[in-house]
Amino acid sequence: MTTKEWLRRGNDIKREIDTLAEQERSALALAASTVSPLRELAIRGGSDDQRDARLVEYADGDYVTRIREHKARLIQTLDEIARAIYAVEDSTLRQLLIERYIIGNKWEQIALNMGYSWQHVHKVHSRAIDTVKRAIVCDT
Repeated sequence: MTTKEWLRRGNDIKREIDTLAEQERSALALAASTVSPLRELAIRGGSDDQRDARLVEYADGDYVTRIREHKARLIQTLDEIARAIYAVEDSTLRQLLIERYIIGNKWEQIALNMGYSWQHVHKVHSRAIDTVKRAIVCDT
């Protein structure tokens, strides 16, 4: 895996975390929904206490737990990427890396934010990648 690929994982991870958060919200909403299968089971037979216990079991059950555990692992990977970027001493290189690999800005937006031409941003990016590569090697 190249340094760029290693860094680029951050944007993919953020999208995946957003998707997992939506799955978690959906699961919890389903558990609390008045039309959920659990609610229907409770209406057909069982007290409110039994229904509430089933809702809690679903919300805290394996599905949501797996989502939360996976999100935690992804966040840990994002933290590794951020630590490598923040270890870059040159503030210009660090800003470019943050904008590209943490915030996820497009090259044109990065150039505008930094007051550089699009071409100059790519030259600076090459230096930034080399710097991060050294930081990753030193960290491992």
